Amino acid sequence: MQASSSLKCLQPRNQSVAYATTVNLLRGVAPFSNYKFGVFSTVLLGQIRRGHYVLTYAMPEEKAVGYFGWALCEERIAKAWVEDGYVPSQEECLKGDCFVVATFYGATTEVTRFQTRFVRKLYPNVKVYGRRDYGQRLKPMRIRNVVAKG
Repeated sequence: MQASSSLKCLQPRNQSVAYATTVNLLRGVAPFSNYKFGVFSTVLLGQIRRGHYVLTYAMPEEKAVGYFGWALCEERIAKAWVEDGYVPSQEECLKGDCFVVATFYGATTEVTRFQTRFVRKLYPNVKVYGRRDYGQRLKPMRIRNVVAKG
């Protein structure tokens, strides 16, 4: 867990609570609100079961204001996923030398920056990949290598 004066990142111990909180947070936010629930709910469930997620809460209200879900993959899987739309198996998302941003939402820029810093500390010195959803069009996004400063 990491905290600032008004934000806290954590993984609820109960996966059902984490899942319900995440669905409630994302269900009314584009582009997530436009996704097919069956497919997207399975994606979220996989992230939560793997422990590859963090929820960000505004304190002291403990209101969920952000979600960050990811996968750890070998680089060939990460590239195929981001560049070609390959859908990796759960087993292909468990470990690897690359971090793939799978689901990301922050209610404000402050939340976005806060949870990004938190997750970067979890996985220093890895290559990071992701995709951005622009309505109907997905655009590959290569994020610079994340190297821990020390």
